[in-house]
Amino acid sequence: MNTEEQIKTFSSLENGGGEFVIADEFMDYNYHMSENGDYQIFFGSTYKLSDVESIIKEQTNQYVVMFSMFQLFMAFVCMMLISIFAVRPLRNVERKVEKYAETKDGKTVAK
Repeated sequence: MNTEEQIKTFSSLENGGGEFVIADEFMDYNYHMSENGDYQIFFGSTYKLSDVESIIKEQTNQYVVMFSMFQLFMAFVCMMLISIFAVRPLRNVERKVEKYAETKDGKTVAK
């Protein structure tokens, strides 16, 4: 960022508020805090974007792994619920149909 951009940034801050400026691989945040007589008080901080980018990538990878594990767990839970509430009752029906096919006696199958 050249000095003309810096002058423009700081002069726009005199009205109050803050402003983000991105230059090369850095992001600056400048904030006009107050005035004390002839002096202007500014707060400024600088972030190195490559550090921010690496943190974002690391956290994204962590959340992808956690979300994948959660999906596997939920798939297991769904399979167990399907087995308990759908497959088991159908197995009982299947057994009774087979028993009826063998004996042709509805009274023993109904028990």
